[in-house]
Amino acid sequence: MSKPVFDHEIYRIAHPVMQKLVKQAVKAREFQATYPHLYNELMNIRALILRQLINLLTEKYKEKTSLDAQQIKIEVEMIVIGRQLLNHVMGYCQTKKMLAEDIFLLKHLLQQNELTYIFEELSCIFWKNINKYEQWTQFPNFSIKLREILNEEYFLPDLLPLWNIKSLFLDYLKIFIEYHNFKNSKNIKGINITRDPTANEVWSVIKRLQIYGTPLQNSTKSFIEHSGIDGNLPPSNFINLHLNLEEDVSNLPVLLSKFIHQFMAARLDKQRNGTDTQPVIDNKVSEKIHNLSIILDDCINSLEVLKRADAILTALISLIYYDKIFETKIIQSNIQAFESANYSKFMLSEIHDPVNQTIIENAINQERRNLINHTGCDYFSDLFHTIYELLENDKDIKIIEPKNVTTFITCGMNDIPYEHIFSKASLSKGLDAMVEKLSPKLAEIILL
Repeated sequence: MSKPVFDHEIYRIAHPVMQKLVKQAVKAREFQATYPHLYNELMNIRALILRQLINLLTEKYKEKTSLDAQQIKIEVEMIVIGRQLLNHVMGYCQTKKMLAEDIFLLKHLLQQNELTYIFEELSCIFWKNINKYEQWTQFPNFSIKLREILNEEYFLPDLLPLWNIKSLFLDYLKIFIEYHNFKNSKNIKGINITRDPTANEVWSVIKRLQIYGTPLQNSTKSFIEHSGIDGNLPPSNFINLHLNLEEDVSNLPVLLSKFIHQFMAARLDKQRNGTDTQPVIDNKVSEKIHNLSIILDDCINSLEVLKRADAILTALISLIYYDKIFETKIIQSNIQAFESANYSKFMLSEIHDPVNQTIIENAINQERRNLINHTGCDYFSDLFHTIYELLENDKDIKIIEPKNVTTFITCGMNDIPYEHIFSKASLSKGLDAMVEKLSPKLAEIILL
């Protein structure tokens, strides 16, 4: 196993998080590429559920606490977004499972039956709106089939991140530049940097990722929970991984990886006692967890292309590039007809005659190609201008050269010797290949 370029705590914490966020972004786009109109509707439904969840929790706070309105607003937002309660609700809409960890998040406010009632009420809102969507599209048995579609390979809350890829690109670029300010194997402008970051320096860098949360990446069979949760007892010191004996064995490394990271999250949460206090980071423990993650990632045989720190940056750019193509080709076309063709393709599994199935599938594929909006756009030039504008408008990034975009952009940050160069020629050669490595499904959209 080759040694990474960066050998410090910032990299060990940020890199696995970024790998997960990139994979989440890819998975969300795979679903969107197949069901673009439904994806927009799911975003609207989530917004509706978010408003109702905030209202329900606010009312509970008013009933059970004496906090003023502003403090209630702050705490509710922390629980719903910061502690991912909204994501747990969306997961419940798919699986009908409410794990003990969800109850742990609100233990100081709600009893188990009260929280169950809230989850069930919001789940009803979700499926009521899906039923409306089925009636509007006239897709046969869609509300039933959607469960199959999700359970085959998707987890609903991970499909609907509350962040955008351009913001993640900018925040990671800053982290990537800051990587170079500490111990690494590069020689930057004749400087050999061997200094480890302090705990405060670690936090000041990785806090950029705090707003993005961690993908839940749940299994529809196995699950993780905090044990011994009871309304009359303090939180348990245990976290359990429940492995279903019917679980797909290929999921085990993923579940174990999730368990390790959730163990660390629960450990920190217990140290913070449910507050936003930042505990002292134990570098030795963090390094051991990182090494375990590397081993598990090798077992998972996860995307090899994401193992390098600079490859994460290229992957983010490739997704910005893909989004522009998708918006032009699909969103600006007849997305309802495109989605209908994709749903028909999904329903082919119900045709048991191989000959007829092949004939119909070829006809559907031709229809999908005919629906694409072909414009002949120069996507690479557009992408390079987009990158330049993003960098130019960010207060922490400074563009060193050129003063107007041409074929390369050099940028950096104050007091950091490393300067990063974006090359139009290099990107134009590598982005299609990067999209293909990230996801053949996304590459298909580019080739349509």
